Amino acid sequence: MLKFVTPSRIERAVDAVMAVTLKDESPDSIGSLLSRRMGNLVVVGPIQEPVDVRSNNEFLEALQTPNLPGYLYYELAFGNPAEWPHDFQAISRSKVLQVCQGRHDSGTDALPHMLFPGDTPYWAAVKRYGLVVGFSGVQPYFDRMIAGMVLEMIVALAYDAWMKSETKEQGLNFIP
Repeated sequence: MLKFVTPSRIERAVDAVMAVTLKDESPDSIGSLLSRRMGNLVVVGPIQEPVDVRSNNEFLEALQTPNLPGYLYYELAFGNPAEWPHDFQAISRSKVLQVCQGRHDSGTDALPHMLFPGDTPYWAAVKRYGLVVGFSGVQPYFDRMIAGMVLEMIVALAYDAWMKSETKEQGLNFIP
């Protein structure tokens, strides 16, 4: 499990971003530009078993096996899924899967030559710093904006936690 990306930090990031997007109904807000106030958000990132690089055996084993056996996974629906005009959960998951598999580069258009049967042709998941966030529910350019804001907020909150950690204060070379 990632040390500084925790479910509570992800939730805090999501709440902060949604407060200024989907939940903000003031006339001059970003929320007023959105086509609807619903959607689905997915966050994924690496999970690996802790490896003590000071131990020869653990280090050698880690080199011989895939280093990323799983993913951190967080998903949250906004609005009532029964009222969604489209399956935003499946669309946001497909966006994230395509980015995780290197079949989309987080850009602003579909890559038809990389689509498999069952893929969504919609873009708008972002990948930065080892994390992937996808959102679906509004216009694709706002989907991408929301996903990017959530990702950057997660990174900022994790960095803030790191800066305030005992590990950082003590100048330790390995994360406890």
